[in-house]
Amino acid sequence: INAYRIGDAVGILLRTHTPTTGSATLEAYRHQLPRFGVSTKTRFDVNSLLNVDDTTIRLSNGVDSGSASSNVQTKPRTHHHSKEEDVMNNNEHFRLSLSFDEGFHHIPWLDVYNPSSSKSKSKYNNNKVLENLIITIVYSGSDGSIHAVHRETAYRDTTDTAHTANSDNKGGGGGNNGMPKSFTVEYIWVNEADVDVQGGMLVMFAAVLLVALSGVIGACTT
Repeated sequence: INAYRIGDAVGILLRTHTPTTGSATLEAYRHQLPRFGVSTKTRFDVNSLLNVDDTTIRLSNGVDSGSASSNVQTKPRTHHHSKEEDVMNNNEHFRLSLSFDEGFHHIPWLDVYNPSSSKSKSKYNNNKVLENLIITIVYSGSDGSIHAVHRETAYRDTTDTAHTANSDNKGGGGGNNGMPKSFTVEYIWVNEADVDVQGGMLVMFAAVLLVALSGVIGACTT
């Protein structure tokens, strides 16, 4: 396990899956990587994630010590642009999973885009269109290690026609209820020492409350 310093880039391996392209593994760009102990926000471009038949995406400016790629062999592929176009044009089910810290921590499959299973032609459908992915990383500043990774997802309200009609102008989605062009990823770092302090305060508060209650009960019985 790597011992990180504050601000070090933490490598990410991305695993994607669509019915047309199948599964593929690629690396995130350097500007998309989380920085150890520093909360940041970035965007992931869906076209880049789907363009997995091109040469495997590499970290720009080389791979640093925090890269997830040091133990993973990636294989260049021949470019077939038509597959990417098929996925985007057909609005296929697109899933993504992420692994951190050389695979010691990972986020299970999540939907980037999941077309509605309803066959209704109504513009009010239940398509799942990813808008924000919040990743909370619990770490220890004392030993430079990552202890846990959690995620929360926020999906666009596809029944909000006013929002979806203007989604292209906001730069976040692919318009209406289709495949999004990009989505936001926010990394929130939580120092485990802070978590321990909060937990200790709660335990102490509960103990004081119990003592007070026992005193009140004792006074009442006498």
